[in-house]
Amino acid sequence: MRKIIGLAILLVPFFAFARELTIHFPKEGKYVLFLSDGVNNVYTVEGKDTVIDVPEGSFRVMVRDEQNKGASKDIGAKETSISFADNDFNLVYKLEVRVTDSQGTPIDYAIVTLTDSTGAKHNYILQEDDAGKCFFYFLPSGKTSVEAKRGTLRISQDIEIAPKSEGLSINLSFASLKLAKKEVPSPVKGREKGKVVGGKKKEELAPKGGINPFASAFLSLVIILAILWGIYFYLKSRGIDIIVLLKQQAGQVPSSTSQPAPSPIPTSPDICPYCGQKKDPITGACACTPGVSSSHPTVVASTGQAKLIGLEGAKAGEVFLINKETTIGRGEDRDIVVPDNAVSRKHCRIVVEEDGYYIIDEGSTNGTFVGGMRVAREKLKNGDIIQIGESKFRFEL
Repeated sequence: MRKIIGLAILLVPFFAFARELTIHFPKEGKYVLFLSDGVNNVYTVEGKDTVIDVPEGSFRVMVRDEQNKGASKDIGAKETSISFADNDFNLVYKLEVRVTDSQGTPIDYAIVTLTDSTGAKHNYILQEDDAGKCFFYFLPSGKTSVEAKRGTLRISQDIEIAPKSEGLSINLSFASLKLAKKEVPSPVKGREKGKVVGGKKKEELAPKGGINPFASAFLSLVIILAILWGIYFYLKSRGIDIIVLLKQQAGQVPSSTSQPAPSPIPTSPDICPYCGQKKDPITGACACTPGVSSSHPTVVASTGQAKLIGLEGAKAGEVFLINKETTIGRGEDRDIVVPDNAVSRKHCRIVVEEDGYYIIDEGSTNGTFVGGMRVAREKLKNGDIIQIGESKFRFEL
């Protein structure tokens, strides 16, 4: 069942078509965004205004500022912008609740319920891995009640949350509870085969009834495979290749949009497939050959400076010189504008450092690829093939 849930979570992003959301803050600063969009995305942003890619649908946007104050607003399915004012930051970002026994030992299990000043209830199931601690976020100020239950035991405490409270923490202790140290269970006496009891050989105890564990594991595997097989054929009937989607999620291949692939550049033996210019009939050189100049006005001749040569996509056949910092994306303010819906508005940039040229992804949706591998920051070598969206470029020094 966990595998099925994991697969469903993995497939959710492929059915949510991204849109751009502009967020306005009351002042410059650092903010942390929490989106309750089913994936619970978290963004760290800086500035007064920011633009992020979010899935379609209605969900809640929660913000934490540098003073650990919180704000929360709902956004509609078609809204493309949201604004936060100073008076919106009236929530307490985090409250820590520690639950122990009478000796201060962390509780290994309890159900903790917080009732805020609006009457809304927030539940948390405390488990052994939590070490007796649980947290509640984005709470309104005012009278708040916290209750912990463990079997028939119950303990509660009322607190007053101030609008500008920071680092809030409360302790709940079960005064009548004392947790015993855990002991390793010993084997059941008389269960071993052929064990001698009272001078006589006692018969082996009969095994407990129930389904054979191997049969249970095999049955579970068959059910999981049948469900996955059904999902595969359902997606295939809708024209979706699940294998390609899983590879895209792992970053092995670049994602693609539903738009048709660009038509190949018409070539002949006398035309260079990279820059689109005519080859020299004797040497075979063209405008993009290092050390060869050209009088054609639209192609930049080799100057010893790094450049990108368009191979496929909207910029095929074009040559771009790389400056100290060259930005690439769909936005009109980029140095190299790529009109491709699979390319983010601010997709990536190429910078010059002491030891060479580096390409840096700027949080794009579909990723930046060098040599077929998705990268966040990569040093470029002469001849590297760069792909963003449906466009490919060759890097040359």
